[in-house]
Order: sequence, then C-alpha cells, then structure tokens
Amino acid sequence: MMRAESAGSFRCSAGVFLGAASAALVACGTGLSAMAAIRTALIAMLAAISAHDARTRRIENGSVAAIAGLRAFELLLISCGDLPSALRELRASLFGAAAVLAFLLLSAHIMGRRTGDAGIGGGDVKLFAALGFSLGCTRGFSVIALSCALLLAVQGIGALLHRSAGRTFAFAPYIAAAVCIVLLAPLPWGI
Repeated sequence: MMRAESAGSFRCSAGVFLGAASAALVACGTGLSAMAAIRTALIAMLAAISAHDARTRRIENGSVAAIAGLRAFELLLISCGDLPSALRELRASLFGAAAVLAFLLLSAHIMGRRTGDAGIGGGDVKLFAALGFSLGCTRGFSVIALSCALLLAVQGIGALLHRSAGRTFAFAPYIAAAVCIVLLAPLPWGI
C-alpha cells in the first residue's frame, strides 16, 4: 500500500512529466525546433515544481530526475546528428552539475557552521544541480545569482510593507523565474 505522502510525490512527478510532454507537443505543433520544444518543456516542468513547492515546501526527487532526464533526451537528439558534439555537451553538463552542486553544498556547510541553519533546502540544492546539468555551468551559476536576487527583492519589498512571510518560503518559484530570464533574455555576460 502506498503512503499518502508517496502518492502525492508520485502525482507531482507524474504531473510534471505529463505537463512537460504536453508543452513540448504544443511547441512542436507550432513549428518550433526540437530544442525549443525541450526548453518549453523545461519551463513547464519548473512551473509545476514551483506550484508544488509553494503548496508543500517540498521538491520531489522524481521532478528533479525528470529535469535531468529531459537533458539526457536532448543529448540523445544531439548525438543522432553529431556524436562528438553530444559528448562535448555531456561533459559540459556533467561539469555544470558538479560545479553547481559543489558550490551549493560548500555554501550550505559554511552557512550551517556559522548560523546553525544551512539556509537552503535539499530539494532546492538538487533542483539547482539538475539545472546545472541541463543548462551548463555558466547558466547554472547565473540561475543561482538571479534567483537569489529575485528572492531578496521580493522578501525586501515584503519587509518594507511589513508583511512577514514567516521563516520558510518556497524557493522554486524564484528559481523558475531565473531560468526563464536566463533562457529568454540576453544577459550582459554573454550566455
């Protein structure tokens, strides 16, 4: 028998995957390239993950795995046309995931030693690592910087308006917004 929490996790992960597949099909139906359809699916996945995180303050492992799986599918498509390029892309993806993960784990460790609180949840770390895998090192770090800037701006405005959001907050919506900015807007550092 499946526990209620496990069933909720499964529903979230399945919803993320089905939403992404639907977005990709719609994107392909409008004449977009396969890579544009994959980016559309990524944004759809992040929207579903954000909604789930806002409700539950959890990011499910299956949802994070779906993002990494989407990049693996993208690499498979690339390899059909150009295997050396696909291998270079795979190396860049693995490096991006490792660099983002190492940075966040080190930051959380230092923060935890200084304050007693890591300052970031495990689901957020895994989501950032999957995005480092999907987007590469430079874009992965850009997403970290932008999501933190967005969070600080929104929380700062909330503090100015004397609206305390409490001790915890959903970080995935800020991460999703940062990914949209990185994918859709040219950034000054040329990514």
